[in-house]
Amino acid sequence: METTYVPELSSAADRLLLDEASPLLGGAVAVVDAGDVALALAGRVDELRVSNDSAEDSAGSELSLADAATGADVVLFRLPKSLDRFDDIAREVAIHARPTVTLLAAGRLKYMTLGMNEVLARSFDNVRASLARQKSRVLVASQPILVARPVPRRVHLDDLDLDIVAWGGV
Repeated sequence: METTYVPELSSAADRLLLDEASPLLGGAVAVVDAGDVALALAGRVDELRVSNDSAEDSAGSELSLADAATGADVVLFRLPKSLDRFDDIAREVAIHARPTVTLLAAGRLKYMTLGMNEVLARSFDNVRASLARQKSRVLVASQPILVARPVPRRVHLDDLDLDIVAWGGV
């Protein structure tokens, strides 16, 4: 029996995310903004795609979110702080992943809100939360629905005659 090195995950949310995803791991797996999870999955799944928009973690070799999600069977990520960023991720997954995709997003309980369920429900018909473990929980969504592509938010500052455009989470 061949043994594979699996790095120790320091985050309880990451450990719970992998435990919840374990029965689903087959086919194409996309990991978004969760480098430690991607490292733990390397060599353990058929196809692993990584998208990392986090400036402090990005090495420049990762895929865009849309490219990572295209045709994905499972999408894993850490819950972002911004609900706008969360909405952008959910929409991109609903648009680009397979119709049978399962999205799993992990976070610490103290940072989670009911609004996160509402954000997921805009892009997926089936949304549920896992049982909590070690002060962490995973939101699970499936059955993507038809949604519009995320668009940047635009504000015009009249006194400077300047348009400010930003994506969710920026």
